[in-house]
Amino acid sequence: MKTAILLVAGWLCILAGAAGLVLPLVPGIPLLITGIVLLSRHHHWARRLLARVRKRFPHFGNLGRGEAKRQN
Repeated sequence: MKTAILLVAGWLCILAGAAGLVLPLVPGIPLLITGIVLLSRHHHWARRLLARVRKRFPHFGNLGRGEAKRQN
């Protein structure tokens, strides 16, 4: 049940994020990232994509790992 909820939530975030790329009031990029983080627990392609994002943007080091890195 928890797996199904995470998968549905992940795909809904992906769809809303894609819509947000063209609609003015919906935050597209944060929703896409949230969807990828949720789907990366169950899909290998999402895990690879998240690893590429982490490599390209190292200041998001713990993205999807439970806690965010804070800079003071």
